Amino acid sequence: MHHISHPTWLNASVVKLALTQSLQGLAGVMFSMGLVFTNTQNNDAAGLALTLLTRTLPTLICAFIGGALADRFSKKRISVIAAAISVVTYSGFAVLTWRYGLAWQVQLFSLLTAFISALGSPALYSLLPAVVEHDYLVQANGFVRTLRNIAYVGAPVLVGLIAAHFSAQVLFAIASLSGIVTIILLTLVHVPKSFDDTKDEDQQQSLVDALKTAPHLFKEYR
Repeated sequence: MHHISHPTWLNASVVKLALTQSLQGLAGVMFSMGLVFTNTQNNDAAGLALTLLTRTLPTLICAFIGGALADRFSKKRISVIAAAISVVTYSGFAVLTWRYGLAWQVQLFSLLTAFISALGSPALYSLLPAVVEHDYLVQANGFVRTLRNIAYVGAPVLVGLIAAHFSAQVLFAIASLSGIVTIILLTLVHVPKSFDDTKDEDQQQSLVDALKTAPHLFKEYR
């Protein structure tokens, strides 16, 4: 009987990160399609457009700040907090869209939670180098992205099956459950202490100094 071997880079933490990103992809599709079906129920195209805008705009503003936070504080802890905010977001949308449709209350909630989520996104994507050797980073990243893309492909089919029998709020609920599993997986990822330590002010420039450079970057690349 032959022993089935696996690549040396394919460790438990890489698999957990891949599943984490797949679940995030699934939740993202569920959330977006939930908004679309909510619009179908309420016939509010303007509300849909504004809600999607409030989910996207904070990413443009907070990406640099999120990267600075990830460089200076625990990436794993920030990722868990961001995932928890996502659970609150999806659960909140399930309740608020049922009560208000896509009215201003929903858009305000979307904007506030999107700012917090955007701050945590860079931390999650920077965890992979902590759990795989540098020489195998390309292979590991390919594996993670492949599973995430599979989730993007399969999620719309799952959405169609669910939406045919249930309301849009069920899609938000499933996205929330995916977020809970994501939190559990993230807590089980082993990140070396040397990689994930909070940085001292003596080791790096302060976060305030880093944020001060943001306007100069925007001016340079606008």
